[in-house]
Amino acid sequence: MANAPDLQFWLLGFILVTAYFSVSLILSASAPVKVWLLGSGEKADTLSGATVARNLAMICVSVLIFVLTGMNNLIVLIPLTALVYWSGKGIMTSPKEKAFWICLSVIIFVTVVFCYNEYYVYLLLNRMISNLNALPLKNVMLVPGISYLILRVIHFSIECYRKRIKDLDFLTFLNYILFFPSFFGGPLIRYNQFSEDIYNSSVSIDYVGGIRRIIEGFFKKVVLCRFLLPYLLANTDLVSPSLTRTRVILGLYAYMFHVYFHFSGYTDISIGCGKLLGINLPENFNKPFLKKNLQQFWVSWNMTVTSWLTEYIYWPVAGKTRDIQQLRTRPILSASMAIIVTFVVCGMWHWATINFIVWGIYNGVGLSILNCYRSFRKKHFSRKWKDYVTSSWYAGVASTVLTFQFVAFGFLILRCDFKQIEQLWYLFLR
Repeated sequence: MANAPDLQFWLLGFILVTAYFSVSLILSASAPVKVWLLGSGEKADTLSGATVARNLAMICVSVLIFVLTGMNNLIVLIPLTALVYWSGKGIMTSPKEKAFWICLSVIIFVTVVFCYNEYYVYLLLNRMISNLNALPLKNVMLVPGISYLILRVIHFSIECYRKRIKDLDFLTFLNYILFFPSFFGGPLIRYNQFSEDIYNSSVSIDYVGGIRRIIEGFFKKVVLCRFLLPYLLANTDLVSPSLTRTRVILGLYAYMFHVYFHFSGYTDISIGCGKLLGINLPENFNKPFLKKNLQQFWVSWNMTVTSWLTEYIYWPVAGKTRDIQQLRTRPILSASMAIIVTFVVCGMWHWATINFIVWGIYNGVGLSILNCYRSFRKKHFSRKWKDYVTSSWYAGVASTVLTFQFVAFGFLILRCDFKQIEQLWYLFLR
């Protein structure tokens, strides 16, 4: 997955968004001006002048942020957006069979773009790490934020095929694609929710809540992440003779919380900026490290992406496996296969390396074991034991600790290569 932007991106975004809503406050006494800046607050059946103006203003904010922070790949993004938009229009107006092939073609095309982008970024990083000459990328146009862009495009195309897209117009769709708070690692908003806020926005603007979330995000990113930085496993010499088990464990835990504060901080900033622009971005994290099992963890970690994977990968794969005669009477096996496939896709979406693929298999197998355990408990545990397992404080603490350790080893797979994991394994055995 492409790296999220640095603080320069968010500081510039914060300044421009603050300027945007400050103008609306200063001119709030003028009702016509406020309508043109923020919308009328009433849902319109057709595209109004206020909606057009608001879309243009927000698109300009996003474009300015991209250009001023050096991410000037709009020459790729805007044509790609236009292609997807007109394909979506064609999908919605075509017969079902033709619409299916258009939708499939769009998904294949954007997947190829994604793989191309990730492939060159991966090779470039390998060259940089190996201290070799960088790849000649000056003529290669890479797309920033491609990981989340692909998810939005696939969601849009599938929902067009299902005839569920509402209020479709090009400016709203371009705003949806370029909307900078959710472009890099932010919450993944659905098109219908975004267009609903665009058409009916002024009633949902929350200045105080937006500023508070932005401050919370900067605190996580600037204070907590930097506090953990010296203790990360990445800053530990794993071949040092003085390396101890305690240092490895603390380094791994620091790495976990660093990743959490890093992305949840970006989420807070994204949601705060969205509030100032009248866009209600969904929550993305819900105390994931305090959950009692792996399923609850994934429902609480990067929730919008988990929801996307569940809807567009898990359920279609589960439906296909149940069409197989041998699996029709084995729902646990069918579900387990769908879970593993979903998490392999999840790993490859993050980064197309063997570590992420193994990490996806690891989590998929973990969730499958959890499903098998639940099925076994339902059939063979007594009522008293079931109540104890589900409601006991001691059982809750034990399951939370066990889930935390399982997730921690998953982070170890992401952070270390297999030779390093083998070295750490022998360290804990001696």
